[in-house]
Amino acid sequence: MPVKEVFKTVVDPRKMKHWLPQLEKFEAIDGTADKLGSNYLITLRMGKRKRVIREKLLKLVWYKEVSLAFYPRSYTFYVNLVFSETPTGTLLKSVVEIKPNGFLSRVMVPYMKRGI
Repeated sequence: MPVKEVFKTVVDPRKMKHWLPQLEKFEAIDGTADKLGSNYLITLRMGKRKRVIREKLLKLVWYKEVSLAFYPRSYTFYVNLVFSETPTGTLLKSVVEIKPNGFLSRVMVPYMKRGI
């Protein structure tokens, strides 16, 4: 797929369910989908459990890069997505950084499995 199509699919909240199947609800708290600093609430269904996570848009360079922060209870997840065109389609590079918010979280992070 061309980079513009992939980018539009990733940043469109209506299409988020395609790449995040646990998504139950996505709602804006303030701002709009393309405004830096905008905050959203994402409701995820994981089996019988439901989790509500705040998301914040940190950077948006159309068709090139998106940076987000996710704020679940114990950690802050920073996600940077970089899009580039290749001869066979689109390359999407994802870098995730996890920052623990409390003592117990800081103790557990070194033991988390890579690739989760």
